[in-house]
Amino acid sequence: MNLVKDIHTEKSTAIKQDSTSAKTELVFRMLNYTLGESTFKHGLQKFMADRQYKTFFGDDIWLCLTEQAKFDEKLPESVTVNEIAASWITKDRLPVVTVHRNYEDHTATLTQRIKKSSTTTTTTVSKYGTFSNCTSRFDGKVNSNVEASIDSIVVYKDCVDISDKNALKGLPMLLNEPASTWWQGIKSSITTFEDALLELRHAYGYAKPPSDLQRIVFQGTE
Repeated sequence: MNLVKDIHTEKSTAIKQDSTSAKTELVFRMLNYTLGESTFKHGLQKFMADRQYKTFFGDDIWLCLTEQAKFDEKLPESVTVNEIAASWITKDRLPVVTVHRNYEDHTATLTQRIKKSSTTTTTTVSKYGTFSNCTSRFDGKVNSNVEASIDSIVVYKDCVDISDKNALKGLPMLLNEPASTWWQGIKSSITTFEDALLELRHAYGYAKPPSDLQRIVFQGTE
């Protein structure tokens, strides 16, 4: 037995599994946002009800989400969640989409670049490790959706590998009036990015801890 070769193989496999797990988490977050919380929740409930005490494969969960999304008319008939998820999870890269909005003529320009998880990671972190290119903004006005804004900010942060320290420093650039004034009043008491998001939820919406998603899925209650 070639012990060195086996160890290297195990390490490579572990790294690949960690990468896949991280991307799967991003895909779940994206689906919860794009399909809608109700469709996402009911799709997972259907998956667990159908496969309870049974063996299942990874594609089974995508099938249940597809069926629920089409039932709720959230997905075209020609598209499946499996196709969407596979394009993210099975490839050694992540698409980073930037939206530039023109509020004067009511248009938006979308650009996409590829972030690979291997050799380009160091360059990507040093060049894109801030919110300087993030176009998401939150103003705290009556019609503002704090959860949608936070989801957008967190997905951007994860995709470009922004550290929690840099994220906390850069958060003010994503806040417009009156939220920016609110931030000036509390920023001295905030020490972590997680605390900052929690305060945003407390101030402008209902604060759902991470355990709420599990409770919603497993118990089917709000």
